Formats: sequence, structure tokens, C-alpha cells
Amino acid sequence: MANRRGELLPHLRDDLLNINWPDHRSVLGSGRDPGEAPRETIVRELDEEAGGIGVDPESA
Repeated sequence: MANRRGELLPHLRDDLLNINWPDHRSVLGSGRDPGEAPRETIVRELDEEAGGIGVDPESA
């Protein structure tokens, strides 16, 4: 995710030993689920990774 100036918005990964790169900054990202439209993927990932920031799927 980037702002209008092209600056990336990183997030802080959980501090769990069973995940890759725990307690590090990274960009949001994942994969699309089978049969999922790109717009649905974006909304789902924002909800999962950014804690539901109020994205309206119709305006995304």
C-alpha cells in the first residue's frame, strides 16, 4: 500500500517465532484465494493484515 507520493506503508509483523521475519517491518501482501476476484483479495487482505480499516468493497 502506498500514499499519493509513492511512499510505502509498512506494517510491523507479529513477534511470533513460528512466522517468517517476526518483529520486522514489511509491506502488506499475500495471495489470491481460488475463485476470488482481485478486488475481493484487496479488501480481505486489508482486513486481515491491517485490522479492518473500514474499506468499502464497492469503492475499493
